[in-house]
Amino acid sequence: MRDVHLTLSKPEPAGDTGEAARYLATAVVGAHYDSRLGVRGQRVTPECHMHAGRDVLLDARRVYVRAKAPKRHALDAITAIHAELHRLVDAPVTAAEVEPMREYCAGQFLSAFDSPKAKADLLRDTLSAGRAPVWPERFPDLLRQATVDQVAAAAVELFAPDDLTLVALGEPDTVTEVTSGWAAFPSGPRSPSLTPTIEEVS
Repeated sequence: MRDVHLTLSKPEPAGDTGEAARYLATAVVGAHYDSRLGVRGQRVTPECHMHAGRDVLLDARRVYVRAKAPKRHALDAITAIHAELHRLVDAPVTAAEVEPMREYCAGQFLSAFDSPKAKADLLRDTLSAGRAPVWPERFPDLLRQATVDQVAAAAVELFAPDDLTLVALGEPDTVTEVTSGWAAFPSGPRSPSLTPTIEEVS
């Protein structure tokens, strides 16, 4: 394999998964082309791509960071991810980062209305979460109301690196180097209920 594929993930923390601050935090961290991870990946090498997101896997909600990098830059990529996620504490999300994301997230969210199936899924999820059917239409307003402090707190809560499980896919030597590098990083405060995990897939 020419590239190494990295996935870091964990269950989404307890709380309101539909909270506007979580949408904005995910965009700032890695879901937007001008996100922190997106920019950091390009600094490693133009061939390195990093992004973050939230999804549902086997009925479990999770947050994740994914990256693809050439073998020679794989260790640089995982080092960059670790540094960027720790920077969420040292250099909290700013208003300059959040403001452009409000319209971006609103557009992404409301694009579900372009598809009858996506709209039906959205309404089903809305009702199953105990929200009123009008909640999707109100969500752009909630995005505008979320404060920068709320977004900064959500970014740390969602993407604290010490609670993430790493799965690396690639050639054995490179995968071992990457997973060993991740395990060697100093840890910050960690939830006592979570144990860091590393999986190697060759």
